[in-house]
Amino acid sequence: MQAEKDCIEALRLLAGLSKCIGANTSWARIRCVKGRKGINLYLHTISQETLEILKEADILSYGVHIAVYTRGRRGRHILLPSLGLLNYIRTPRTYVRVNRKAAILFTYGRDILPEGIIELRKPPRECPNILPVLDEYGEPIGWGRLNLSQGKPIIENLLDVGWYLRSGV
Repeated sequence: MQAEKDCIEALRLLAGLSKCIGANTSWARIRCVKGRKGINLYLHTISQETLEILKEADILSYGVHIAVYTRGRRGRHILLPSLGLLNYIRTPRTYVRVNRKAAILFTYGRDILPEGIIELRKPPRECPNILPVLDEYGEPIGWGRLNLSQGKPIIENLLDVGWYLRSGV
């Protein structure tokens, strides 16, 4: 029962985030799977019949992992987008584009300081402070959270493409 409520809330948050960042996921089916750290959201484009067969088989290795709904540091539930969601952003509404040096540091898990920011499109007030991070050519390299320090933007690294190498996945 609680997992079903969590799934509904995760889907609601994903719809809001997708709208805010310009990701189009409306054409696909999104599947919720209870994982060790929370509810994992997967996006896929298979028939409903195939989906039902896979649900019964409890197979986890199909679809694109797009987000996880989990408890944050303060005990609140949060939606953390994964790298798979970056592929569904067509025209980003909100993002941060960074220079070459900042992009390299970001892919090693570092935060982005104001001097590394080329362009920043802040999210509207009703949107979460989660932004796609783009390199100088506009290619997505991860997700960051916009924070302000003495009035200057700092992008906290939430997830970057270097994570795959560092995690050993």
